Amino acid sequence: MEASNKLTEAGFTVGCGDDDFKYIASDEIKEDHAVKTSPDKGTLAKKGKRVCIYLSSGDASFEMEDFKGQNHIAVKTMLETKYGCNVVIEKKKVKEEDNVEEGTVIDSNPKPGETVKNGSSITLYIPEVEIVYPDFTSGYTIDQIQEFAQKYNLELKIEYIDNTILPPNTITYQNRPANSTVVEGVNLTITVTKLPEAVEDIILPSEDDEE
Repeated sequence: MEASNKLTEAGFTVGCGDDDFKYIASDEIKEDHAVKTSPDKGTLAKKGKRVCIYLSSGDASFEMEDFKGQNHIAVKTMLETKYGCNVVIEKKKVKEEDNVEEGTVIDSNPKPGETVKNGSSITLYIPEVEIVYPDFTSGYTIDQIQEFAQKYNLELKIEYIDNTILPPNTITYQNRPANSTVVEGVNLTITVTKLPEAVEDIILPSEDDEE
């Protein structure tokens, strides 16, 4: 492309984020011809600066919708059938507490509102739920931790320590830090308080008793 070559020869880098160009609708500029640049023409810029070229998409373009919450298969099928786009599905990690539905769109590239040329590549992001360890020392019971370990296939080890200050069965330590990612099959160790075992007093016999 002539505009791209001229910018490169002038010492600039051509690109628009992850894309080589961006497309915008134009009734006056022919399809695939440069409409504008960012920074704008006439702007002072140092050599090496990245310049985004906006190409005319002509009539063969559409405005990207906000597909968040919609089934990714249905959205992919529509974009491919209606606009001839190449749709790629990628996973993006989310927290369990985000309560997003599996298999739904949570983000896209291009973003909603952007003009997209027919036949362009589009990425739809679906959730990959990331399970993290809670803070078991914040009031969890042993039963709750056992349920958690069973649910995520963890090898639970319980270590008891004598403690006369905290109530028995208080969780004081976990070897997997809170908010770290849960990986199935690993060892989870917790430390739990218990009362010291009672020691019976031994009464030694007196000298009189020995007689």
